[in-house]
Amino acid sequence: MAYNYIRVEDVKFHAPPIEWKQRDGSSVIAGVLPQEPYTPERLKALDEEYSRRMDEHRRMRQQMTTKTFDIPSKSDPNKTYQVTQHIDGTWECECKGYEFRRNCSHIEKAKGML
Repeated sequence: MAYNYIRVEDVKFHAPPIEWKQRDGSSVIAGVLPQEPYTPERLKALDEEYSRRMDEHRRMRQQMTTKTFDIPSKSDPNKTYQVTQHIDGTWECECKGYEFRRNCSHIEKAKGML
């Protein structure tokens, strides 16, 4: 994953403070607080942290949405089919029988494993 970085020297502006009224009539002021400069080391660390969090998010989302099973073929002991149970309760298999009938013995085996 490649990113184009902005040099610290190129950033010469800050967002102006924003003021808004709350329901009780009091005002709140929000603005950009000064922070440490974006050095190449800091940008690299931020990039690595972002990548790590995105990978973790993808992994957690996949675990929440699907369960997969490797079911051996009856006709060829060296072949396995991947059966997937989606979070909405639907099942899917990569075999030809599922492709034509939308059901197969591999799905029935996977259901029996639960």
